[in-house]
Formats: sequence, C-alpha cells, structure tokens
Amino acid sequence: MRRASIFSVSVLAVALTGCVTKQYGRQAELADTEKQRLDCPAIDQEVVKLDRYVDWVNKKSEYDGWDVLAILGDFGVGNAIERGEALKAAELRKHQLVALGTQKACVAQVAGPGLR
Repeated sequence: MRRASIFSVSVLAVALTGCVTKQYGRQAELADTEKQRLDCPAIDQEVVKLDRYVDWVNKKSEYDGWDVLAILGDFGVGNAIERGEALKAAELRKHQLVALGTQKACVAQVAGPGLR
C-alpha cells in the first residue's frame, strides 16, 4: 500500500512539472501572401509587434513560484528551451521582415526602432 502511495505521488509530481513549463507560442515565418500584401508601414508595424513579443517573452521568463516545480522536474531546462525557441522564431520573422522591407525599398522606415 505504501509503495502505491509513493508511486502515485511521484506520478503527480512529474505531471505537475510538465504543466508548469512556460509556453510562449511561436511567431510564424512570413507567408507568400504576406510578402505580397505588406507595404512599408505594415512591415514597420509587424517589426514593432515582434519587439513587443520579445519583450513579453523576456518578462514572462523571469523567475516566479511555478519555476520551483519546473526546476524539480527538469532542472528548468524545459523553460529555457521553450524561451530559446520562441525567441529564435521571432528573430527569423524579423529578419524576413527586414529583408522584405529592403526588397520593397522601405528600409528607412523598417530600420528605425524595430531593429536591435
């Protein structure tokens, strides 16, 4: 009986650590329709949105109480991987937007505060 209780608690602990891994979502690569549709102001707006997203990811990835459970489960590796993948996807989209801005000759607008 005691063994079954220990097993149940272990399974519950592992399940909880999976639930506390932070999720940030992903920024999609530019689709062909976006490349055709976006004009210079829209490209600039998309770059600003990406900057806000990156700021949000960085803020959300700060340490909080739920991180204790995540650290117990996987030493915090899951959160670090999730954050890295989210930022990598955002960086790829931003580079695509800047390249599109260059192609459409609107670099002066896109190269403003959107680039870091």
